[in-house]
Amino acid sequence: MKKILLAGLFILSACSVYHDGAVVRPEYLVNRSAEKISFPISDSQSVSSVVDWISVGDKPSSAEVACNGSSESCRQVKNILNRYKISYTEGAVSSSSEQSVSLIYARLTASACFLKQLGCSTSLNSVRMVANREQFVRPFISDMQDAETAVTAVNKVR
Repeated sequence: MKKILLAGLFILSACSVYHDGAVVRPEYLVNRSAEKISFPISDSQSVSSVVDWISVGDKPSSAEVACNGSSESCRQVKNILNRYKISYTEGAVSSSSEQSVSLIYARLTASACFLKQLGCSTSLNSVRMVANREQFVRPFISDMQDAETAVTAVNKVR
């Protein structure tokens, strides 16, 4: 049992390497960025351009809708956002010419390594292999069910 725990500790310690006082950990290699794309929503033509954008490309993380609540194009845009399960915030505008919807794309990307940081390429590769990079920023908490499965697996290895 001690050998298994020591081997696991050794593997985990390989994820962070000390070199010249710098710590290279996968979570430090994740960068956040956001992109906002705005569309005017004055008529059915502009509403269809929003639909085309959402249906063809990536799903936005969220949206901001600035429109008059009684407008038909405003209701159509809100229905589209609800249909695609995109959360949005609302803001009011004074005239129908100022109505718009802004699609927000939040991105998590892997940053580049510096040449003198040992272990950085290994950490960077592990970041790139993770499908949901949100786990580095907001990690999931293991519960008892996960712990029981891990103990059962270790007991089977014995």
